[in-house]
Amino acid sequence: MLGKAANAARNVRSAGWEKAHDKAFADAVEEAKPHFHKCKRCGKWVDGDCWNNQRTLCKDCAPDMQEELSSIQVQAAVTDAREKAQTVDYVSADKFKEAIIATCPHCGAKAGGGKFCQECGKPLAAEKFCKNCGAKMDADAKFCAECGTKQ
Repeated sequence: MLGKAANAARNVRSAGWEKAHDKAFADAVEEAKPHFHKCKRCGKWVDGDCWNNQRTLCKDCAPDMQEELSSIQVQAAVTDAREKAQTVDYVSADKFKEAIIATCPHCGAKAGGGKFCQECGKPLAAEKFCKNCGAKMDADAKFCAECGTKQ
C-alpha cells in the first residue's frame, strides 16, 4: 500500500515537472522564433544567414545570385590553378644532372643541403655535371671540359 502511494506521488511530481518542462520549452521556442524564417516552398526553418530577404525564401530554394556568382568565380579560379599546376614540370631535367647527396662521401656526416660538408668542409658531390651540357666533370673543376661553361 505504501509502495503504491510512493509511486503515485512520484507520478504526480513527474507530471508536474513535465508540464513545467514543456512550458519552458514552448517559451524558448517563442523567444527564438523571431530570429528564424520558415520557407514557404520547402518548409525549413532557417536563420538570417540562410534567408533571401528579396525572394522571401530560404537560400536553398532561392540562392542569392551575387553570392553564387562570387562562389562560382572562386571555384573557377581554383580549377584553373589546378589545371595549370598539372602542366608545370616540377621535376626539371637539371635537378637530375647533379647527384643529390644525403651524407658526406668523405666523413659520413649528414649533409645539410649545401655544396660542402658542415663537418669536414670537403665538397659533398663526388661527381659533378655541367650545368649547360650535362657532361660529367671532376668535382673541383671550375669550367666544363666539353663546352667551356663556368660552373
